Amino acid sequence: MSRERRRILVGLDSSPTSLRGLAAAAEMAARLDAELVGLFVEDDNLLRLAELPNSFEIGLQSARSRNLDPEVIARLFRQMAERARVAVERAAEREHVRCSFEVARGSMIGQLLRAMAISSGEPGELRRSRPQRLASGGGAPSIILMQGQVCVFPAGKAVIVLDDEHFSSGRLPVALDLADESCTEELLFVVVSDSLINARRQVGKVREFLELEGRTAPIKILPSLEVEYFLALLENESCGTLIFSACPKLTDRDVIRRLVDEIDYPIFMIGH
Repeated sequence: MSRERRRILVGLDSSPTSLRGLAAAAEMAARLDAELVGLFVEDDNLLRLAELPNSFEIGLQSARSRNLDPEVIARLFRQMAERARVAVERAAEREHVRCSFEVARGSMIGQLLRAMAISSGEPGELRRSRPQRLASGGGAPSIILMQGQVCVFPAGKAVIVLDDEHFSSGRLPVALDLADESCTEELLFVVVSDSLINARRQVGKVREFLELEGRTAPIKILPSLEVEYFLALLENESCGTLIFSACPKLTDRDVIRRLVDEIDYPIFMIGH
């Protein structure tokens, strides 16, 4: 990947946990000599809801109801976007990396993919997937898109990599959304663990989740993330999208740099 095209996109929205991934994204941008791009996504579903007659909200503190006003919602989005822009600039300043900021409207995953397609010169069309699932517990996780090359909508397999302790079940719905939006419905889960007992426990969680979703997928166990072997595995599996858990075991500096340099399809990192 050329340095001129290297961008680290971090998805930002109105959720309280939205800014959690900024520090990790800025650090990743510094590692890879990349531009940090903050992408604030306005929830178009909320705006459409506010335009409906007799739509209202109930205050969390006051328990009072009031009508939803599209102009008020739009103004709040602008205020949140401005706070997010300032946060991106501060994070970039701390890591001494260049940065930019963009605002889009739609779904977080869809807009991240669309922004990546535009930056790659490959507009493409997003897949029509099932409704997005909501992550459970602790709010929505941060999503960082690390790859800036073409091949954004391949016909390959989505490979979801998780370790044996940090990737909670609440993040699996987001990983599956990313897989469905950016690739075919073919999946491969890879559990990285040097403990067979812990690995089997994580495999059990994945199988329970897939059963609830009415899906099936193979699950491989790796004792470590050996780069050469892992790249060969991705090639043999015809990987088209790589989805990572943001944890120390899977985000080693040299591993991430090698993956980003060698892979020409989207690499997502899901934070907490």
